[in-house]
Amino acid sequence: MDKLRFFVDLKRFEVAGRYGGICTAPDPVTWAKELVKRSVELGMDRAEAFSVVYFFPESCLVPALEQLRAMEAGPGLQVGSQGIYRRDTAPGGDYGAMTGTRPASAMVSLGCLHSLVAHSDERRDKLQLMIDYDPQILRDEHAMERAQLAVDRACAEEAQHALDRGMRILYCVGETAEQKGSARPEEYLPRVRRVLEQQMTVGLGRLRGSAQLDQVCLAYEPVWAIGPGRPTPDADDVRFAAGYVKELSRCLLGRELSVVYGGGLKTANAAALAAVESLDGGFNGLSRFVPPIHFDPDEYLEIILAFLRGKGYPAGKEKRP
Repeated sequence: MDKLRFFVDLKRFEVAGRYGGICTAPDPVTWAKELVKRSVELGMDRAEAFSVVYFFPESCLVPALEQLRAMEAGPGLQVGSQGIYRRDTAPGGDYGAMTGTRPASAMVSLGCLHSLVAHSDERRDKLQLMIDYDPQILRDEHAMERAQLAVDRACAEEAQHALDRGMRILYCVGETAEQKGSARPEEYLPRVRRVLEQQMTVGLGRLRGSAQLDQVCLAYEPVWAIGPGRPTPDADDVRFAAGYVKELSRCLLGRELSVVYGGGLKTANAAALAAVESLDGGFNGLSRFVPPIHFDPDEYLEIILAFLRGKGYPAGKEKRP
């Protein structure tokens, strides 16, 4: 059976509790190193059935990468950037006047060869800037459509710069609660289809037939289901949306890409979601969704193993590595 793929967005989890964060370590460097160390001790780096990529905050990329090298970790555990800027440096061009951003060249220089692109947090931030400039966007359906299109175009530029530097990307698509609506499936599924088609067409359509598609994995994240206390998606809805994303990859890009699920993947629902044929893994932010919310490698491994069991992996691969 093919190796499943799992990804973790560690958001700003390096922020200490006294500042409103959830980090229990004394400092960000310690947190990053301990997380990597424990993941290697659990055998995630050499698991036969799956691979894992941790997308760290930029403050923790260097210590996380150093810890991987110090432990001579296997290829199954990798460290990635949480995003890429829509511009990059170039000989004879921009030398790096991009204060506060993450150009692909900077990430590759650190040894970071994976990146998250078009995550829902990023999409929301870009959209909010446009709404702050013109609040009419919230009251005008056509203005909102144009704003969403601008977000998709910016994400496409980010993806291209990452791929041009040889990075592997996890490209996120998915609908918000507003885009989905609260009506019956026969009413909201066509809306979900339109959202996914635009995000895929604008974000990745230029890659049709390109060898760079080898470097792309897709994440379907129903934004309305992300975070503690959010509703659990119906398996049929996930089957529809994830299947449609995979179908779009075949039709728009000329090949079938891997699709992972990101939207409240936990031990309780991992097996049911794994039964969705079009899903090839998962995308998490948390391992514990009830207070105190947390990300813990041991808990995360239990989620992965539950997903493996749901996929029917051989008994030998169901055990902890």
